[in-house]
Formats: sequence, C-alpha cells, structure tokens
Amino acid sequence: MAAGNNYRVPLDFHEKEFADHSSAFELPADQFLMFDDYWVEEDPPSDASGSVQNPVYQANEVVESGGSGSSHPDGSSRTRERESGNERREVRERVAFRTISEIEVLDDGFKWRKYGKKMVKNSPNPRNYYRCSVDGCPVKKRVERDNEDPSALVLAAAAHCTLRRHSEADAIYTGAQFATRRCDTEAHTAAVGRPASLRLQAVFRTPAVRPPPIPLREMPIAIKTDEPKAQHYELPTSFFKLVLGKNLKYSCCYFSDKSNTLEDAEVAMLELYCERSQLKDGHSVLDVGCGWGSLSLYIAQKYSNCKVTGICNSTTQKAYIDQQCRDLQLQNVEIIVSDISTFEMEASYDRLFSIEMFEHMKNYKDLLKKISKWMKQDSLLFVHHFCHKAFAYHFEDINDDDWITRFFFTGGTMPSANLLLYFQDDVSVVNQWLVNGKHYAQTSEEWLKRMDQKSASIKPIMESTYGKDSAVKWTVYWRTFFIAVAELFNYNDGEEWMVAHFLFKKK
Repeated sequence: MAAGNNYRVPLDFHEKEFADHSSAFELPADQFLMFDDYWVEEDPPSDASGSVQNPVYQANEVVESGGSGSSHPDGSSRTRERESGNERREVRERVAFRTISEIEVLDDGFKWRKYGKKMVKNSPNPRNYYRCSVDGCPVKKRVERDNEDPSALVLAAAAHCTLRRHSEADAIYTGAQFATRRCDTEAHTAAVGRPASLRLQAVFRTPAVRPPPIPLREMPIAIKTDEPKAQHYELPTSFFKLVLGKNLKYSCCYFSDKSNTLEDAEVAMLELYCERSQLKDGHSVLDVGCGWGSLSLYIAQKYSNCKVTGICNSTTQKAYIDQQCRDLQLQNVEIIVSDISTFEMEASYDRLFSIEMFEHMKNYKDLLKKISKWMKQDSLLFVHHFCHKAFAYHFEDINDDDWITRFFFTGGTMPSANLLLYFQDDVSVVNQWLVNGKHYAQTSEEWLKRMDQKSASIKPIMESTYGKDSAVKWTVYWRTFFIAVAELFNYNDGEEWMVAHFLFKKK
C-alpha cells in the first residue's frame, strides 16, 4: 500500500456500486484512445444563466468508459454546409466518455464555465456546452443525457485542430502536482489539449529532469522490484503483527460502521472480496501478491473445499503463512515465492485475486495478459487497487518532497480510477466499484494508533533493523507515512483519492 477516468464517490461514508453492464466498459481497441471521426462544433446559443451570470462550475464527476452517443454529420453534409456559407468549425480530435450521474457538470480536476445550451433533434434532453475557465486554454466539452438511458451522461471533449500543440516543455508539473491542483495556465492547457493517448497516461515530468513519459504499454511489467521489497518488508513480521490487525491485512479495510474495530474492518473487506468475486466453495483460487496471507487464509478457513495458491515475493511472508497453516491445521494453502513480473506457470484457476499489487506494476497490458493465461474460460479476476479519481501518475524521486517514493514506494504507480478500462486486450470488465477514501484514512489512523500504543515493543525492532543511531529517525518515517496515507485518502471527504475494485472475465 502507499500514500484516478473519474467515478464520483458518494458523499456518505460508504462506497457506491456502479452499473454492472460489461458493454458500458467495452471499447474497441482502435477507438478507446483516439476517435477519428469529426466532431463538428457549432457556437450554441447561450442560455440565460450562461450569458448573464457566466458562472464557473467546479466539476464533480466523470467516467471514461464508453463511446459518445452524439450524432455526427457525414462528409456530404459538411460539404453542403461549406458551399452554403454555413461552414462550422471542425475539431478532429476528441475523446468521448459515458457515466451514470445525477448532475451534469463533470469533474476531471479542472473548472469549467458553461457558455450555452441547445436542444438536439429527436432528443428531449438539452446539450450543454462548457469551456475551460483557465485563460488561453482552448479545450471545450459538451454534455448531454443519453437518449436511450436518461440516467447516463455522454461527454465529448476536444481542442481545435488549428491550435498550436504544446510541447513537452510546456508540461512542467508532475502528475501528483496536477492531482493536488498545483498547476499553472501553460501546464493546464498542455494537459487537457494534448493528444488523448498521452493525456490518458496523465504523467507529466519536468523535461530538464526527465525525458518524455513512456506509455505504460511500452514499459516493463514492473521496475525496481527489489527496492520496494526492502523498503516495506525489511522490518520483521513482528513489527506488522504489532501495527496491523489480526489478519495482517496490509491494505485498505472496510469500516461499514465508524465504531468498528480494525479487525472487524479487515474481515468486512475480505468478505466484500469474496462476495464481489462470486467465490464459491470448491473453487480453485490464486492470490497474486498475497502479502501475509490475509485473503488466502480467510478463504482457506471459510471455504474449506477451496484450494488456495498464493504468490508473494518475500520468504518471510511465506514463512509466516506456512506457520499459520500449521497452527490452524490448514491443508489447502500453497505459497509460492516469486517475482510476478517474471513468474510463469501452466496451472489455471477459477477465481483470481490481486489486492494492492497493481500499484507496484507498470505495464498493465502485459500483466493482465500474463494473468489471463492462468484463467479458465469461465474464471473471474478480482482486482483491488488504490487510485486518484482523475489522474494516473508515477511515484518518482525528483526532489526532496518525494520522500514517500524514496523510502516507501520506489517504482510505484498511482492509477486513476478508470485506468484499467484501457487495458482490456485479454480480459474484459464485468463490473467496477469505488470505495470512498475515508475507509483507507481510518485504516491508516488505526495503524498509527497501534504503533503509538506499542511504541515500547516497537523500539527494539527499529533498533535491530535500522541500528540504534537511526531507530528514532525510522520510527518518525513510519509514523509520518501512516499520517500521510490518512491525510491523503481523507482529503476532499474521501472523494479525491480512493480505492477501486474491478471484476474481469477472460476474453
């Protein structure tokens, strides 16, 4: 674990379940990044509110999960319009999104100014027009209700094809800085106006320090795999037994009631995994990145006819799980120690799980292709990862502020909430859910509380691991890490950083 494309997270403390129609997520491989058809844009008549008050709207919701439902005139229509003198401006590049939403102002991290609306032929729903409120930014978008499903919104966004394309040098802020809205006009325009294939990655580096970003599809499955292993797991299991809950679940827990204990929240999230994955007793199970076996052991105990295989990259984690199996007299668990990026096997499973492992990965296309080989034709894969609602970015060690990357999460990734929708080459999404970030905030608060309560027992562990001279420093590092996680996921009422759940089937 560590301290988003946008689903809106509910305003209450609980997570929201979104539509389970796979067609809502499916996009042809040659269309989900770029659309080749024209978006012909008219200057719509401004409505009263748009022309008089000209309000600035803070966006609230977006899901990048489908094609546009808007109609587009064919080439002959455009020719007739040009000949009649009613030529309209053409925007060649656009991206379309579809989401279930009660509100019509969509959030992608920026503010949008409504400048007009008009009625659309053969539709009872008006089409609303927005432009970016940042001076000089050319990006506009239109939003309308889906004609067939009024609960769904269709968004199309574009920049005029005649505008100067901003260079890499214009994008001077990192994805993390965009996520916290620390961006200037140039960087903002570059982020929104650049080609969709680059904008999807939402990873912008300082050119003087880093080369242009490499698409995730062109990266290795994982990078610097030894460093995060040492960063998180050089501390012995005894430390985590003092800080984590009884199940040693080192990932977001689910507090269905604020009065729940950490142990209750661990079990609640583990049960949610089983429910959402449609797990049944007798299934063969693969737990990819099993950690200290919280899910593997939970399934093995509750579903005694399930054969569970876990993959971890730590011999100490395997030793702990093996001992737990002996203590609990479990015969249906096998743990494999391996680097998932290079691991291969011939076996296949009914249900596959990956809990907070994708954040350590880069090339999700190759990763999901690898995992799909371990799936039967009717298998399901359940993935849990933390995310930002809008922006995906790398954890990079560029300056002194990047201490989480340096000490805890080297080579890591912060996915966006819908990033995995763009990697459906070998699997396809059956369902997606979001869990409000407050659940993770409370999880980390509980870890911090236990660390403080058991400081006397933790002190000798820190001294034996880091040395007496550095024990206090590393105690502070770990406390600060837990505080940072809690603050990050609690930000904006848990609606900025959060947890995504995906259910995939094999293609």
